[in-house]
Amino acid sequence: MFLLTFFKIYAVILWKISPLVSFLVLTIVFLGWRLSKREGWSFSRGQYCAFITATTVGYGVIHPTKPKSRFLSILIAVNGLLLTGILVALAYQSLQMAAQYTGLVDDLRDYFPDLTRAM
Repeated sequence: MFLLTFFKIYAVILWKISPLVSFLVLTIVFLGWRLSKREGWSFSRGQYCAFITATTVGYGVIHPTKPKSRFLSILIAVNGLLLTGILVALAYQSLQMAAQYTGLVDDLRDYFPDLTRAM
């Protein structure tokens, strides 16, 4: 029940902020395309570099060599951090709402009365 409620809440909120999420994703794709043009890479190589940079994995296999391309990589990383932060905050908020809706917090108070006095 809790997990299903969590996913429902997550989906509803994600739908409401989908323009922002779509904008950030499309910005990363566009900047990856520009990066591939500047570096002379294929489209897929540029998108791979953008994805690795946006998710802050940064394997180092592909990296820009030109100064303007490095600046594009910084923009990709910032967009990736914003996107990741928004999705994590959304998940946290959805967990809180699902726990409150399903009464999970009240159940925990029964099992751990000493730990939940402050709640």
